[in-house]
Amino acid sequence: MKQAGWFGIGKESGRFVPEEQAFLVACKGCGIEQWNHNAQDAAEFYEMLVQWYFSGNWIWREQPQ
Repeated sequence: MKQAGWFGIGKESGRFVPEEQAFLVACKGCGIEQWNHNAQDAAEFYEMLVQWYFSGNWIWREQPQ
């Protein structure tokens, strides 16, 4: 079975963030302590934050589990 997620490169080398934890890791990395998933445009923000946060030193892949 494979697990999808983000593999770190460069300064993030050796790290793996599973897809289901990506939003929480991005929030923590950006200093976001509270999140209201019922807020207007919450789904759009969720997607955009994950894409932006993992756009630098990260590569999307599937990992053998």
